[in-house]
Order: sequence, then C-alpha cells, then structure tokens
Amino acid sequence: MTPPNNHPSWKIIAAVGISLASVCYLDYTTGYELTISLFYLIPILLCGWNCGRSTIAATALLIGIGYWLTDRLSGHTYSHESFRIWNSFNRFAVLLIVGLVTHRLRFVLKEKERINDELKTSLEELSRSTEEIRKLQSGLQTVCAWTKRIRVGEKWVTAEEFLRDQLHLKLTHTISPDASREFANELKAKANPPNPPEE
Repeated sequence: MTPPNNHPSWKIIAAVGISLASVCYLDYTTGYELTISLFYLIPILLCGWNCGRSTIAATALLIGIGYWLTDRLSGHTYSHESFRIWNSFNRFAVLLIVGLVTHRLRFVLKEKERINDELKTSLEELSRSTEEIRKLQSGLQTVCAWTKRIRVGEKWVTAEEFLRDQLHLKLTHTISPDASREFANELKAKANPPNPPEE
C-alpha cells in the first residue's frame, strides 16, 4: 500500500504555500473583528491528503505562526500577550489534528482500495480455476493401467504433474503409514536375513 507521499511534488508545495499566504493575507486585511478560521483548513487539508506527517506538522506550525503574526499586525490587543500565543497554539494544535486525521483517512482509503483489488484478482483466479475443474470433471480422464500416468492431450503425465499443472494444486511430499510400515519391514528383513537350513 502506498501512503500519501512523504516527498510531495512542487505543485502540491506551491498550492499549499499559495493558499497559506492567501489566507494569512486575507486574515490580515479583514482584521481581528472578522474571523476566517475556516479558510485555514484549505492548506492543511491539501497537506493531509497529499503529504507526509512531517509536512503536515510544518504546515500547521506555519499556520500557527502566521495567525500569531497577522493577529499582531492587525493591532488586536489582549490583556496579556500570552493570550495571543495561546490562541495561536490552539490553532496549530487543531489544524495539526485535522491534517493527521486527513492523512490517516487517505491511508485507510488507499488500503481499502488495495485490498479490494487483491480480492478482485483472487476471485478472478478462483473463477478460472473453478472453470478448469468443471472441464476436467465433465471430461473422461484416461489413466494408463500399467504406469498410472494420465493422458493430457497428446502427453502422458504423472499424477503429481496432473495435480500441479491441471488443477494448480500446491504439493508436498511425505510417507504414508502403510508405506512407512512396509519400508520398516524391508529394513528388518535385510538386517535379519533368515538362517539357511542346517544339513
């Protein structure tokens, strides 16, 4: 899955920069009496959708600083300067959260899209395999009575090759209990040959 780009293109950076500068200028020209906080969502949403976490944090920080600067330049006075700093920090924190939530939403949507694509591919493969199995089941398979090979077209293949190539099964090997007992008996017979009859 590909998350939002940690190294966004210059077009995205330019769009974020222009929107941020435009909102700060608009905030400055309208003064402190008219709040335009909603427009600060534009650059942070652009970052959240297209950029990585570090770019989102940097943009939120720039917005906080920009708000502090425009509020100061607009001549808005507070009973204490710490209130301006606190308001700027609040704007930074809220927009940082919005950016990170947007980033996560994009990530989740991309992951969902990837999973849907994988599911679609798996269903197509299953459909193809099912159709091949139906064809094999509806036909009559010819097995050599002597070698136990199966005829596929003009070729004679082993049962293992048939299962692997025609039914696309993943195979592994082991030894059955019957074969294991037979093998053990053969070893015992070789280890303890019958004594020759005495004359």
